[in-house]
Amino acid sequence: MEELHVRLQAALDFADMKPIDLARKTGIGKSSISQYLSGIYRAKRTNVYKMAKVLNVNPEWLEGNDVPMERMNLQTAKEGYEKNRLYKAALKSLGWEEKNIVNGKEVDDHEIEEDDDVHTILTNGSTSFEISFSDKHKFENDLTDFAAKCIQDLMVEASKTIVR
Repeated sequence: MEELHVRLQAALDFADMKPIDLARKTGIGKSSISQYLSGIYRAKRTNVYKMAKVLNVNPEWLEGNDVPMERMNLQTAKEGYEKNRLYKAALKSLGWEEKNIVNGKEVDDHEIEEDDDVHTILTNGSTSFEISFSDKHKFENDLTDFAAKCIQDLMVEASKTIVR
């Protein structure tokens, strides 16, 4: 997984933009941009979203996640929604649920704004723990892939029992 500073430099190069231009367009200080590029400091999520928007890249990609560099189109958004729905169903079937906390309040997925500082909590009623944004993304992918594989295996087994 590439670090934010590597991806940020690649996005700047791709956009043919200088760090000073990014600072002006995002309102983020020049020194902060410089620290992000040097890897000294990791940007807060709100600043990652601002930079991604100006650079026209996917903020998750900018953070180093294994997703496409481009921002989402409608088809990608639809696929993401379906994958999230499957993830939530798989989580629920295991007796867990996900809670998103913004400014100390629980919010639904659709209430989250692009620049919100979201804390994701997984809970099963007796045990709860917070997971980071990148860990949530990886966990969501892993659990969704696992659930899809289980469904596929069940369908194969079911097809063997069908009398022809």
